Order: sequence, then structure tokens, then C-alpha cells
Amino acid sequence: MNRNKKLLCVLLSVLFLTIPMGIAAFSPSGSTTTIADTSIPAADYDFTNRREPISILVFNQYSDNTGAGEWDHTMGELKAEYGYTFEYDNLTDYTELETRIVEYDVLLLVEQELATYAQMDTVAAAWDGFIGGWVDDGGIVICMDHWSTSEIAYHPTARILNNTGLMRIYNSTARIGASITITNSFDPLAFGVSAYTGPSGSSSFDTPDGDTIFSTGGQTVVAHRYMGLGHVVMLGFDMYNIDPNPRTILANAVRLTRLAVFDNSHYQTSNPNSGFNNFANEIQQNYGFAIATMNTWDESLIEISDVLVAGNGESPIPYNSVEIDFVKGFVASGGGLLIATDWGRWGNNTVSLLGGFGFARNSSGSVVFDSDENGGDPSQPIYGVGNIANHSTTFGVSTIQMYYGSAFTTIPAAAKPLILTDSDGTEGWAGGGLAAGLAVAASLIYGAGRVIALTDGDFLADINWDGDATPDFFDENNEVFATGMMNWLSAAGIPEKTVLFDNSNTPAVSLASFNVFATFLTLNGYNFIWMNQFHESLVSQADILILPDGVTNFTIPEISVIVDFVSRGGGLFVLADNTVFCEQVNPVVFEFGLQYNETGGAITESDDFINAGTYVIHDGDNLANHPIMTGVERIELDLNGGFVTVGAGTALVSTDTDGTASWSAGGLAIGVPVIAATTFGMGRVVAVADYNLPLSSDYDSDNYGNIYDSDNDVFLANAFYWLIENRAPIVDVVFPNGGEILNVTQFIEWTAVDPNRDELTFELFISDNNGSDWTSLTSGLTGFAWSWNTTLHDDSNSYMIRVVASDGMLTGQDESDDPFTLDNFDELPPPGEPFDPTLIAIIGAGVLVVVIILVILMKRGGGGKK
Repeated sequence: MNRNKKLLCVLLSVLFLTIPMGIAAFSPSGSTTTIADTSIPAADYDFTNRREPISILVFNQYSDNTGAGEWDHTMGELKAEYGYTFEYDNLTDYTELETRIVEYDVLLLVEQELATYAQMDTVAAAWDGFIGGWVDDGGIVICMDHWSTSEIAYHPTARILNNTGLMRIYNSTARIGASITITNSFDPLAFGVSAYTGPSGSSSFDTPDGDTIFSTGGQTVVAHRYMGLGHVVMLGFDMYNIDPNPRTILANAVRLTRLAVFDNSHYQTSNPNSGFNNFANEIQQNYGFAIATMNTWDESLIEISDVLVAGNGESPIPYNSVEIDFVKGFVASGGGLLIATDWGRWGNNTVSLLGGFGFARNSSGSVVFDSDENGGDPSQPIYGVGNIANHSTTFGVSTIQMYYGSAFTTIPAAAKPLILTDSDGTEGWAGGGLAAGLAVAASLIYGAGRVIALTDGDFLADINWDGDATPDFFDENNEVFATGMMNWLSAAGIPEKTVLFDNSNTPAVSLASFNVFATFLTLNGYNFIWMNQFHESLVSQADILILPDGVTNFTIPEISVIVDFVSRGGGLFVLADNTVFCEQVNPVVFEFGLQYNETGGAITESDDFINAGTYVIHDGDNLANHPIMTGVERIELDLNGGFVTVGAGTALVSTDTDGTASWSAGGLAIGVPVIAATTFGMGRVVAVADYNLPLSSDYDSDNYGNIYDSDNDVFLANAFYWLIENRAPIVDVVFPNGGEILNVTQFIEWTAVDPNRDELTFELFISDNNGSDWTSLTSGLTGFAWSWNTTLHDDSNSYMIRVVASDGMLTGQDESDDPFTLDNFDELPPPGEPFDPTLIAIIGAGVLVVVIILVILMKRGGGGKK
């Protein structure tokens, strides 16, 4: 489980400034108006909301760090098995761990073969006070060790676990050449691993803590302890000799950052080892999931997971009310849940669980069919683009095939259908009746968590219902949809924001080329959608608009929509490049004070480059101090262009100023901005002069796609977070705002806007001493006016009103500009003060007139004599 799993996204408050955008004149090629401003201190960002890339801190102070040593083999094998999609740093001084550990998901203790017992005991003593708490909060500690009489000490690294209380290790025994067997095949460390022969340095041990996953000779070789929300893993090998099985075990330990638990305790038809093997393999090997199978109901295992998969099965073991309440709590607190039901009795075990979240499938036991779009059997419908929603889970999905499934007759009001049946009369129920426009897959935000419900379990299965020699899981784009669902679910706990990719102006790179980028954003909590034609309605729904340069010019109305979107608080991420690859976006970014260089060509470097002078390294003084650059130490760009001006914005990354950077068209490129950020109205803009930055292409042939080169991935995660970073509401008191004289009932009025479009609530305060003290009048308001009975307060000329707006995390407030007066009551003179004689005369005259009139009326109304 990712250590940030249960922490709701803590969005930080930064000072919001609206900067007028001055448009600078076009500068000659190679010149610029703004370079990286390194005087601005970086904000202390807390990326509890970032799930990708995962980060590993490797302790190698006493390890063999030579080219053929354990450190080199360990990192090489981890990259080969896990993939080149993680960030890591080395910890070469154990005293720094306490200040650095909070920045990482995994602490990897490479075998410390050069250490003595005394040195390891010293390390453990320094870490003992905090490392256990870090694990409890979701951290993962992986310890690798060896046994050899030729070394300084055997099992030295394990002493760190022993002396910090993470895991007790005793009776180490050499197991070189021993037969290592699987003891617990359902543990995530064992998935995809076979029995193997212990390589050089292998050892076994005794431990009373955790579970034994691999063993030999009655002792443990690999142990796994679930601890709080985290994990402790002890590996009885050091990777000196490379073996594919220990390599997979190590990668599985790192994959615990994204743990999927498959429930097998409710009569499920399939599990990862049988029936869902292709599904489990796909998300493990290509998307970094650890795979656990839960054979008996275990709330502690669910609690530590990122995604719970509840597959279909027959009726003997349905989910009971206690289990349903627990799962609902797990999801509401930030968990992901995939429910795969089916038709008839093959989905009966999930009916109650579905009902807990407001879903209901067809209860008649009938199969849904499609008579014209199917895989040869009407009960194996194929759903095309007209049936498939625009959603992160469906990116790259053009067709999906299902097999003898059902459909939902009821879904929650807040649910989003992902796949719908036809509505052309060709769809129906095998038992009779139409099944038009029904959801067969739907997503739901539930509390802080996420749910996806499916009506066909075979869609994920290894079985081959249509007899085409391809398992159901790999038919059509089934596996793409399946992995998309798991990626979206794994980001549960992060408030969902929508990223809209504009594909309307024919970008230079196909939409499909951004697949890895779309997955990257999905894993970080965003819902990635796209538009092939420009639609203002889609732009208005987005939190961030990705605007790649293309071959079609943006129209003036389209530019106006984009400018309005940003000014109202939207985030804009612009992708362009050199020469002609920035012409279409230049009129757009010009509105925000930015301008790409269209004539200089690509930027080349004579010293800071990889392979070719156009694959440029940016580090050190090239990087600005800005919140986006937090944790970014190096950026790699390929054939990139640059900016003529960034106006009042900030150059986040600039070229060298030592004369080594040039334009391919000629001339030096000294201090040229290549990535910039600015603000406009309530919104924010990030513009990049390298189209290749978020792509998976490997132009420098280092096995890392561009997006994962150096700190490119960290930059992208930071940039998108900055674009949607929570900002405080802006509120303005309209009435009373100062100088008014009020009485009886009046309406207090205000206006408010939230840059992130969050729902707002308001609390009103009153001061009767010119703002020195404040008392709450009312709270929980959602409108922009409140009826106020002023007679409940004494008359005074020192009143002021304060309105506080809250988005649930941050607040903004405004007060009356000046005091106002309440005047409801006529005041009598204070005791002892003489009455005004003129006033007495007036009152007396009035009384006399009234008496005279009354006497006259009485006489006239008296009638005749008695």
C-alpha cells in the first residue's frame, strides 16, 4: 500500500496574486526578457497526493557499490523487473534518514556487507525512535542480507530490523544451493514466483514476526510483516548472483506501494492464481501492482490495500451486513473497490455488496444480448465507441467484448456509466424485453474513495468463451479497459480533478502517443478525458486543459474560451516545440504574456547533453526556485525550442548562460526560458517548449521513456498539482459595507468565487466596536444573502460585518470597509438631564388641540334633550 494511501490530499495555501500580463515586443532569436528567477523561495509542497512516480531511498553506506557489487546488481535487476518508472536516491549517511524519510515510499536496505555488527547497531539506535512510526503510517522497509563466513559479519543488515523492533531475526543459516519453496502462494511477494535454488549468499532464519512466504529446511527465507498501514520485508538473499525469482520477489516488495487484494472468501469463481491470472499478471508486470489473494475475510488486509477486487461467484457465501459496512467505510476513507458481478446465480454473491453502494443488476437471471454487434453469439456483445464513455478508464479503448453478462437496472445518481448497451432496438434480455441504454460498467466517487461496478466477470477471465484462441481478457480492448479501471481505482483518496486533452487542432503527435502520460496522470488522481472537436462545454467541465500545438489554427472564439477558462481559475498546460511546432499555440499563450520562438530552431548544447547536442541536460542554475521545481534536480529535453518572452511569468527552466547553448538556426541561446509558468486572473499556466517531455519515447537510449528521464516525471507531477492547487475562496462584502444607517430587517449581501470551483459555505460575524471583536451571527450558509433582524442589537454607529467563505479546507474573508449604524430605538434623556422647553410646548399644544376636537365631537354626537 502506498504510504500516502489513507491521507486525504492536504492542499497547501499559497499567496494568490493576480498579475496583469504585459505583452512584450517580439525579441530577436536567442534573446529573452526573463530568465530563471532563483531568488523566489520554493514552497514546502507536501505531495501526499502523488502516487506516481513511486520513490525509493536506498541505504548503501556500507554496501558494495562497485560495478559488480550488490548495489549495482540490486538496482539493475529492480529496473529490469519493476520497470524504469520509479525515482530513487541513495542514503550514504545514516544520520540523515530522519529528515529525509518522509519524502519516500520505500526504504531499501541493500545488503551492508562492509559493515560490522557495531556499525549496524549504531545505525539501528539512530533510527529506532521514528522508523516504526513511518512504517505504521504506510512506509515500506525492505531488508536484503547474506550469509558468508568470509565476510566481516553474516546477516549484518538484519540487525537494523532486530534493534528497531521492525522484525526479530534469529539463527541465520547458509542456504547456498538449497531448494527454496513457496510457503504462502497467496502473499503478494509470491505472485509470479516459482520454487528456486538458493544463489550465492542465500540464507534462512527464524522469526516470530510476520508471515513466512518462502522457506527451506524448516526456516524462513523471505518474511513479510504487515505493520500498521505499512510493510516490513526480510529477504534472505543479496543479489550478488542474479536469479529471476529473487528478482521478482524484490520487485514484488516494491510493488506493495500499490496493493490489490482479490477477495476469494465469498465463493468467487476466479482468483489471481486461477481464472484471473492474465488480469493479475497484466497489472503486476505493467502497472506496478502487488497481488494478494484473500481466502478468508481479513479486515486488516483490506485496510492496508489500495484496491479490493470482489469477483463474482455463486450464492453460498454472500457479503453480510457487517462486511458491507466495513467495505463502505474502507472506500469512504480513501479505498478503491472493483465489483465484478455476473448474470443469474453466478453473480449472486455480489448482490448485497452492490446494493450497499446503490447498484442493482437485473434480478430475473436473464443475459443481456445484442443481435448485430457481437462475437458470433448475441450473448457476447461487442460495444464500440458509441457505447463507451470519455473517461480515464477508457483511454485507448475502442471496442469491448463481454460474455453472457447482465446489466444494471439501477445505478446511484452520482455514478457515471462507463459502458452502455445499445439503444437501437438490437439489444435486449434473453428472457424477453429490451435492455436499451443500460450501464454494464459504471464508476462512482464514494466519500474519499472510488468504486467501479461491472456486470460481467468473464470479461476479466482467462476463459475463451468465443473460441477464438484468445482468452476473454485479451479480446478486443478488454485488457486496456481492465488496467485503466485498476489505475483509476488505485488513485482513490485523492480528490478527483478532470484533465481535458485538446485533440481538435491536429497535434503533431497522435493522441495514442500520450498513453503513458494519460496513465501517469490517472495514477495521480486525475480523470483524463479528450476532445477531437473543440467544445466549450467540455472546457467548462475541466480543471486543467492540455493544449498541444498542432497544424490547425485556433479560432478567435476558441482563444476567447481558453482565456476565459483560465481567468476563472482553470489550469492550462501548453505543449509546443521548435519552429513550426509552436505556431498554432502562440496566439493563445500571447494572451498570457508568453511567446514561443518560431524562428530560432532547436536549442543545442556543446557540453551538457546526452548522445546528441540536441538532447540537453538542465540542472543547477538552469532551474528556478518555484513550487513546481520542488524535488526537481535535473530535467532532460530533446530538440526543444524556447521562449522569446515569458512576460510577468517565471522561467522555470532556462538554458545555460556560459555560451554553450545555441540555436540550430544560428546564434547563441543565452539564458533562454524553455519552460515557464505564469498566473492570469484566478488561473495558472504552465508552458513547455518540448513536445517530447511527456512522451514514452526513449530518444537517449537509456531505457527510460522521456517522461521518466531524470526528474521529468517529478516536474510533471508538480506542474499539474500546481495548476489545480487549492486556493482560498475570494469573498467580497456588498452590503452593509460602511456608512449605512440600518433598522428593522435587512439583507446582508456578499459575493464569492472559488478559483478551484469548490462548493462554498459561509459564516457571518458581527462587530459592535469597529472590528476589534467579532461574534458569529450564523454559519453553514450556501447562498449570497442572509436576512438579519437588526432589532436584536443595540443602536450604535460602530458596527461592521465579516463574511468568511470556506471550501472545506481553506477560508477567505472580507469585512465592511467602514462602520455602519443601527438606529431602531428612540432614546430618552438620561436621568437628571432637563427636558427641552420648546419640545414641551409643542407637545402641550398638540395635546390641547386633541382635547378640543374630542369635546366638539362629543357634543355633536349627544342627540336631543332628555
